[in-house]
Amino acid sequence: MEINITYQEILKECISRGYNATFSYLENGTMDVSSQHYKADYSIYIIKIDYLQDSTLMSNSRKYIYISYMNMQRLVQITLAVNEEYYNESRQIFDSFLTSMRVKT
Repeated sequence: MEINITYQEILKECISRGYNATFSYLENGTMDVSSQHYKADYSIYIIKIDYLQDSTLMSNSRKYIYISYMNMQRLVQITLAVNEEYYNESRQIFDSFLTSMRVKT
């Protein structure tokens, strides 16, 4: 539920600024995070924003991954938001961080 609210808020903000925003859902699932092996839910999606800049139509696509899980009755949320063309490179670094981190709540 938290993930749905987040992308809806992003789209609402884009539209309120007069941008044309498009949402594309890509993937949903579970993954291991941290060296403590927590099971986390995740969603991956793209938001493409078209806007005018100096009378020129511009586009920007950002890819998002939202991860959440419970640890000792506390919600842990982790986000990666990056321009689509840098996603694969950034995701490798992000995954390395996810598997090696220790969570203290």
